[in-house]
Amino acid sequence: MWRRRYVTALVLCIACIATGIVGANVAVDLKLAHIKRISLVESTPATSVANYLVIGSDSRAFVDNSQEARAFGTAASQGGQRSDTMMIVHVDPHRHRNLVVSIPRDLVVDVPGHGTERINAAFNDGPQRVIDTIKADFGVAINHYVEINFLAFQGIVDAIGRVPVAFPYPARDKKSGLSVGAGCQALDGQQALAYVRSRSLEYLVDGQWRDASPRADLDRIDRQHQFLRQLAQAAVHAGIRNPLTASRIVDSIVGKLVVDDRMSRGNILGLVNAFRTVDPNAPGALEMTTLPNVPAQGGTLALKEPDADALLTRLRDDGRGGEHDTTGVKPSEVRVEVRNASGVNGLAGRTLAQLEHDGFTGAGTGNAPSDTTTRIRYAPGAVTKASLVQAKLNGAGVLTEDSSLGGDVDVLVVLGADAGTHRAAPPTAAGGTPATSSATSSATSVTSAATC
Repeated sequence: MWRRRYVTALVLCIACIATGIVGANVAVDLKLAHIKRISLVESTPATSVANYLVIGSDSRAFVDNSQEARAFGTAASQGGQRSDTMMIVHVDPHRHRNLVVSIPRDLVVDVPGHGTERINAAFNDGPQRVIDTIKADFGVAINHYVEINFLAFQGIVDAIGRVPVAFPYPARDKKSGLSVGAGCQALDGQQALAYVRSRSLEYLVDGQWRDASPRADLDRIDRQHQFLRQLAQAAVHAGIRNPLTASRIVDSIVGKLVVDDRMSRGNILGLVNAFRTVDPNAPGALEMTTLPNVPAQGGTLALKEPDADALLTRLRDDGRGGEHDTTGVKPSEVRVEVRNASGVNGLAGRTLAQLEHDGFTGAGTGNAPSDTTTRIRYAPGAVTKASLVQAKLNGAGVLTEDSSLGGDVDVLVVLGADAGTHRAAPPTAAGGTPATSSATSSATSVTSAATC
């Protein structure tokens, strides 16, 4: 039984639609005419800044032949629809800031008309209920909607080519159907779908299958973000800007997407232009993070404050104000220290070196306790300097005043896990207990050897 888990290839799904068909208006219109549209009540953006709600539906309504029925099940056997993948893509083209926020399926919210429920339950009443829930609970306006199914995701991967993913051990998920060996594995569409849908990943360590996903859905989201970066790199290597390659991808997915009826060709091309020139290897270029959360009763999650509100504030920014004017601040006037809380070796040094290259004055590096979120602390009166640093980091980081600063440091950047490459958690034994130290050490060495 499939677990109805998979990732939405949010950026590439839409970017690929237009990249291969920008040659002629007639060709664009013909291609886009195949996308299913639905009527929704959404907010009208006041500027070019917009929020795109991207949802993965597990509906089998698309199944129309025996091969697809064997692979995905049928509408009769898997009735209804659910959403276990939910992302908000915040696009700010003028400031070159693109933020992707994943919303955990088990986050408890107040669903309008239903009361307190997990947020993925809102999709049972359709996308409008999700849009209304996000507006009511988070104060975030949704401007456009994109929905994708299993077949579209698989088609994207197969059209681009195999996508490399590193596995420290042989891996499996008996529920999603994943089964791969150790090392750098080039996944095809079917394998990639099983990987990004996996919530019960296991590693074969010292002859025993061990739990490699103790946080279930949250670990799955981390793997989704990692895979999207790999997918973006594979797209570049495949020549995504080549009209023939891009057109092949377009043809594999346009008939399987659902968008709101207000999403025009201009909206799609605007979203494409925001992402198509992004270098997936550049630090912060593809900023992907998860809405901060803490465990709650019954296996549910609650918002972690004030971290969640700081991230939601960025999603609420419509480009009309709320940002500090940095035009009068010179980088050379800003003394920056960078500390590493990401767990990625050398990230603080590389980040400071880039900031110094951009003209900022380096004030040293160091380590900090592990944190999932990048934070930018600034001395009293130095908020504009901090905003300038944040802009150089592609909008990453939560701004906070820190009265302890001000001597030799104007701005302190603490790099969280969202600033570096995802690192898999050490595998745990079948009962949930940590693996032995020798197994963990082995995992580290194999991971290093299995980089792609």
